[in-house]
This record gives sequence, structure tokens and C-alpha cells, in this order.
Amino acid sequence: ISLEDLNTKLIDVTDDNSNLNLLENNISRIKEEYSKNLEDLNVAKEEQKKAESLYKENVISKAEYDKYVTKVNDLSSKLKIIELNLKDASDNYTESKKQKNEKKLSLERQIESLNLDIESFNNKIEDTKIYSSIGGIVTKFPIEESRKTLNGDSIIIHSIESYEMTSLVSQENAVLIKEGQKSII
Repeated sequence: ISLEDLNTKLIDVTDDNSNLNLLENNISRIKEEYSKNLEDLNVAKEEQKKAESLYKENVISKAEYDKYVTKVNDLSSKLKIIELNLKDASDNYTESKKQKNEKKLSLERQIESLNLDIESFNNKIEDTKIYSSIGGIVTKFPIEESRKTLNGDSIIIHSIESYEMTSLVSQENAVLIKEGQKSII
């Protein structure tokens, strides 16, 4: 039962990629956001350069020029935050993948250990079997189930090839017994 449970858990861990998929999607979303903000920052820098030229020629006011500078600074700050979010998301993905692999390896080691335990138990069971060096019928078996054997316990097996019997026969009947006769015992 434990082995089946561990195998089920291993299959679940191996097949369940939902968390990793969510983290991958999050990374993709952040990369897309990063690209868009990088584009916006480049456009804002171009607009700032144009505004700087206009400001130097006294076409626009200092306040108007400062709006462009503020926009570039805001987009730069936002881009740095997105970079940090991307790093965090990548780290989370890497850590989740690492944890999944560690859990998978742990379950595989537990399964291997349990298989070794099962093999050891089967070997112990095999070692407890008693085999006779002769074929025959067990006529005495004093050992009880689940009891340890003691020194001197013995099992008696009689061969089925031939029997020898000693019997007391009256003198009148003894003269009637001849070698090779069949008898019922």
C-alpha cells in the first residue's frame, strides 16, 4: 500500500506542471511589459531631446521641459521595477522547478528503499522455509505457528518408499506369517 501511495505521489509530482506553467506565464507577461516600457522609455527620451532643443531656443517653458524629464525618470524607475519583478519571477520559477525535482528524487529514493525492504522481507520469508532432504510423510510436527523454534525441536518425516514395522503376534498366528505377504496396518 505504501509503495502504491508513493508511486501515485510520484506520478502526481511528475505530471503536475500547473505551478510551473503559471510561473512561466508570469515571466512571459513581465517580459512583454518590460519590452513595452523600454519602447516607451526610448520614445520619451527622443521627445525629451526635442523638448530640450525647444527649451534652449526658448520655444517652450522650463515647466513644459520638466514634464518630459519627469516622464523619462518615471519610465526609467518603472523599468527598474519591472527588471526586479522579472528577476524575482525567474528566481521563483527556478526555485519551484528545483523543489519539484527534489520532491521527485525524494519520492524515487523512498520507492527504491521500500522495494529493497520488500525484497529483504521476501528473502527473510524464504529463509524461514524448512526443506527436507528426503521425500516422505510428516508424522510428527510439534512446532506451532508464530512460535520460535527451540534447540532440540524436531520434525519426523517417514519415507513413503518402504515401511518397517515391529508387531507382537500370538504364537498360533506367527506360524501363518510368511515373507512377502501383504498386510493392512
